[in-house]
Amino acid sequence: DCESVRSQLDQRYPVCGITVLAPDDSLTDDVCRLCEGHGIPYNRIDATKMPDGERKTHWTGMNPFFIPASLKGEALHEAIVKKAVIFSDIMLVISDLKGKSDSYFSGLNRQMLTNIAILIMLTVPHLFNRQATPEDLQLLINDFDLLPEYVSKLEEINRTQRRYTFILQYINNELLGKGRAKMEDQSRGTRNIINEFLMMPGSRDVYCSQDSIDFDKILSEGEVTVCNYDLASGDTNAIAFGLFFLLSFNNAVLSRPGTEQTRSPHFFYVDELPVLIHSSLEKNFSLFRKFRVAMFCAIQTLDQFEKNELTKYLKGVILGCANIFVFGRSSLSDMEVFSALAGVADKPDEQKTVSETALSDDSPSLSYSSREMWTQKNTLEGIDIRMNDFQVVTLFTIRDGAPCPPIKVKVHFLKKSDWGYESVNTADTLIRAKDDADNMKVALLSQYKKSGFKGDRPPAAKSIENKTAPHREVHSIDENESVSDLFN
Repeated sequence: DCESVRSQLDQRYPVCGITVLAPDDSLTDDVCRLCEGHGIPYNRIDATKMPDGERKTHWTGMNPFFIPASLKGEALHEAIVKKAVIFSDIMLVISDLKGKSDSYFSGLNRQMLTNIAILIMLTVPHLFNRQATPEDLQLLINDFDLLPEYVSKLEEINRTQRRYTFILQYINNELLGKGRAKMEDQSRGTRNIINEFLMMPGSRDVYCSQDSIDFDKILSEGEVTVCNYDLASGDTNAIAFGLFFLLSFNNAVLSRPGTEQTRSPHFFYVDELPVLIHSSLEKNFSLFRKFRVAMFCAIQTLDQFEKNELTKYLKGVILGCANIFVFGRSSLSDMEVFSALAGVADKPDEQKTVSETALSDDSPSLSYSSREMWTQKNTLEGIDIRMNDFQVVTLFTIRDGAPCPPIKVKVHFLKKSDWGYESVNTADTLIRAKDDADNMKVALLSQYKKSGFKGDRPPAAKSIENKTAPHREVHSIDENESVSDLFN
């Protein structure tokens, strides 16, 4: 029957998912417009409001403590612990941004936040019949006198599960017992960070929503999700917002069930990645491929990874990516890096000499000689990268798993017909409509397979611009081609 055929098709041709993370709403709103124009459902996480003060369409929350109802037993326990650790890690990142990092106090406050987060995720659903939120943690961390009710419920849960004794001991000794006065004093900075974290009304609505995004679901069902962490709201709030999304998404990716053959492809786009530099980003570049997630990230310059000692090594990790697109106007350091990445090649160097004697000599002569020798020269000079024309990109890629010489490609903006305007007539879309030139942010990349190469490997002579030609050799995109062909 039809349902059986559809089920077979879904298994054989799974729908690819898309997730977009950006510091403002220009890219995320454009992706939403594309979805609306083509009738594709999507999820939107955005603390900014419409001009009339209303939430944007398809709005959903991002509760750090949201637990899917489908999780049971060991999977539930593991999810709770991971979410608690992510929350405490991000709070400490905010503390580091304020220049208040101290190993002793960081460890002490991290333990307190993790234990209280686990406490509320376990007990709030039983006490209040809802999901726990950061607001619950805020109440407890500001007033330890509220803890006994939650502790009593956890003791009841622990009688059957026998796995939360350490949390009960910690809370009874350090927060309610003899260590209370010390903890109240030493956690003052953490309380201030939590209070500031939940101060912005729009962000608070997102964090404390009962209607929260399910990262496991968006991966398994190939959903489209966009997140604007709103850098204009301030560094502290924006970075916390973005990191919550990024680390939660990473955790879901690394927990995907199945194998490389059975997992459906998912595409993850991150605009201005260096704003959210974190040590865990190494997993994105080294492991996401195994979980069938392709990550596209925008970086202004590799120098942005020199912010601190912890993230400097990420620069080398990024240069190991299979596909690197380098636009023009590169910095001096980037010119050197990518020129070195292109390597060297043996090129002929011809030397010509002319010998002549004066006509007044008894035997005047004129002779020519030439000598050709092979020398190693840069395959691609840094200045050639910097001076790329508008929409011309230097592409470092692979073919059959092996690196190819860099090639020049050209990117194009979306055409007006690609937006599907004819099918969009909602008032929300009309309000957010902008000038076409400002909205064409998504570029289609040319396929190097269509660049005129023959054989198993593209020859080096054709992969670099022709030095003797008056114009650069640029390979244009075929409108009928698919971007996904680049990864085949």
